Amino acid sequence: MRETLTCHINLVSSTFVEQPYQTRAVVVPLDPTPAQAQLPRSYCGAARFAYNWTVALVQENLDVRSRERSSGVADGDLTKSLSWTAFSMTPLWNSLKDVVAPWHHDVTMHAFRSGVTNATVALKNYSEFQCGDRHGRSVGFPTFKNRHSKQSVTFTDTLLQVGWFSVDSRHVRLVLPRHPTDPRIVRRREQLQWLHTTEPLRRLKQKVASGVWTVQSVTISFTGGRWQASFSVRQLVAPVVIPQKPLGKIVGADLGVKYLATLSIPVPASVTSTATWPTRGTLNSSLNVWPNSTGNWRAVRRARRTEPRSSSDASCSTVGSPARGTFTSID
Repeated sequence: MRETLTCHINLVSSTFVEQPYQTRAVVVPLDPTPAQAQLPRSYCGAARFAYNWTVALVQENLDVRSRERSSGVADGDLTKSLSWTAFSMTPLWNSLKDVVAPWHHDVTMHAFRSGVTNATVALKNYSEFQCGDRHGRSVGFPTFKNRHSKQSVTFTDTLLQVGWFSVDSRHVRLVLPRHPTDPRIVRRREQLQWLHTTEPLRRLKQKVASGVWTVQSVTISFTGGRWQASFSVRQLVAPVVIPQKPLGKIVGADLGVKYLATLSIPVPASVTSTATWPTRGTLNSSLNVWPNSTGNWRAVRRARRTEPRSSSDASCSTVGSPARGTFTSID
């Protein structure tokens, strides 16, 4: 059982507190019988059919609008454009599936929903790239899939949770069609709905049963010559504060208006009254170098070269050693 980890932050609107979540993908190898392997294969084909139907419908709508616009039809009189979201395309598929796919009773609805959702995601990526909202590699208009494409289908039934696992934690539930017409599915329903796994699912089942993990979706795919199930689970993690040890001495600084920089080192009032504008060289040396370092001595020599020679020409100076940067103020 292989796990991958992805961290993200979700904002809970009810409490207005940021809750960190971890999304884990638990991959489980499957060992279905020949009769059981036929059902996931048909599900993947149905998902591919719904994907191609969605892409073809959107492409046809774009072509019709383009022909009408080239023939001089006003924008207000053009054919109504389609919404490319899954919330719009899924009800449209449900209203036309009896005509487009009369055999849909022998396939679970999750297969068609998976294909429509994948197509809408591909269309969204294309739209964002055309509008300039998506950066990176160029994204073209989605192309049609064929039987040589990757076989994959996603189930989003989040109400099952523990119902995804058998009692012995060695089988994964396969969602079957509600009202199948195929007698092979009707007669062998109990034998087809549990897929054997090559690894135990005891730890995953315990996490889900205790409520620590929540199953978001289950994806069954044919990868590397075998079938596998990928559980996408969500886990709420309490934020942990990691204390960090300071590297050196802690000095508090207050950047005000009257003083350019005020450190926590006490300075007599008699000294602060004589403070004037610093020179550029002394200011750089006091803020950017450390005492007793090579850069410190270079800054001291540079400050001495730029320091005024006579008191009448001196319009600004620094208080304290510029090499140590104890105090700098502005009157």
